[in-house]
Amino acid sequence: MKLKQVALLIILLMVTFVTSIILSSKFNSKKELSFSESLNTYVTLRNKNNYKGIVIINDTLAIYGNTPRINIDSSLYIVRYKNFGSLDAPYKIMKKHNNDTIIVIKDYETLYYKLNY
Repeated sequence: MKLKQVALLIILLMVTFVTSIILSSKFNSKKELSFSESLNTYVTLRNKNNYKGIVIINDTLAIYGNTPRINIDSSLYIVRYKNFGSLDAPYKIMKKHNNDTIIVIKDYETLYYKLNY
């Protein structure tokens, strides 16, 4: 009798786990920025909660927070905004169609980030 209860509990936990995974992926409305998309928007408020290293922009677009900056001036002692996740709003973000470079204008400085697919 005890073995049947343990087996039933394990099956119930597995069904609950699988159901939660399916529902979380079904209702996730964030989409990753793809290579073929173009983008030109002004970000005024960014979600501070990085979901597993992903930066959510305007509640609809997801970009990896560790996207590296590619125009770093090595002569500067302090390098700001080394990766995309270190940016704070407000900034303007642009991306051309079929290009892997994100252009960010932040505080009169133009920053380039290379998307990793």
